[in-house]
Amino acid sequence: MLKQLWLRTLLALTIFCVLTSLAYLLGLLD
Repeated sequence: MLKQLWLRTLLALTIFCVLTSLAYLLGLLD
């Protein structure tokens, strides 16, 4: 249970980082 929660948190952080990076790159291109 705890491991699943940790994996879910890690996945959420990864998605957040990817979205932030994409927004940053789009800002540079725009």
